[in-house]
Amino acid sequence: MTDTLSVLIAEADGASRHSVAVMVGSDAPGTVLTEAGDGPSFERALATTPDVVFLDVTLPGLNGASLAEWRRQAGAGKVLVLFADLLSPHWHTTAARLGVYDVLIKPLTGQQIHNVLAAARVIRRPLDLLVVDPNRATRSVIRRLLDQSHFSFGIVEAESGRRALDLVAGQSFDLAIIDTGLTDCPALEVGCQIEARRPGIKLILMGVGLTGQTRRLSAFGVSGVLSKPFQFIDVDQTIHAAFGLWHPYLINALQADRTRRAGAVGEPA
Repeated sequence: MTDTLSVLIAEADGASRHSVAVMVGSDAPGTVLTEAGDGPSFERALATTPDVVFLDVTLPGLNGASLAEWRRQAGAGKVLVLFADLLSPHWHTTAARLGVYDVLIKPLTGQQIHNVLAAARVIRRPLDLLVVDPNRATRSVIRRLLDQSHFSFGIVEAESGRRALDLVAGQSFDLAIIDTGLTDCPALEVGCQIEARRPGIKLILMGVGLTGQTRRLSAFGVSGVLSKPFQFIDVDQTIHAAFGLWHPYLINALQADRTRRAGAVGEPA
């Protein structure tokens, strides 16, 4: 797959479109840029299946149904970013239903453009993921959670540490999620051996009581932790951190909303 990104900028105001285009070109020289100033031209441009779409929510003639259909058909690997002058009530839940990666307030900045493009470079390629957990039901839950992610995965499962090491000997992986409840050998030992055999792999430990342990475990090559019980938002946030990516504001908003709702009913977030 080529490293060149294709980016569509849909905004009625020509000066604003140009400003975003300049920032994209500065951050990622060689990017294939397409611009659209209204709904019909936007729909035509979507047919080229761009990697990244920056869309003003007030674009004249915007067909929400067409956008939702494109998002559904495009599948994983594409990044849709909405931007607006103001955020409407419940914007985060609406954006999540549309499969939006993030929602930004105008005017966009060079740092925001950089954050999106950096994420797009990871999102556009399938990631080979090794899930190491002795419990088949837990491995199935992780698969279901990852199905909701903007990232796409080729998942290989291992029921034990020794099986994981056998798999790593013959296959390269981008990430490994390792449960601390392995019965045949300590999870940290498995992680260290995996990293020694496959330098650069992102190691994520999951287990009970791991909240706040990322800094301590980083000394062992661990990129992130998942403290049980966790939800999709936690998985997506951890994967962003493992690759050194900025957390989308949308993830933060969904996380905050979950915390508010949990507090209202007296349940843990």
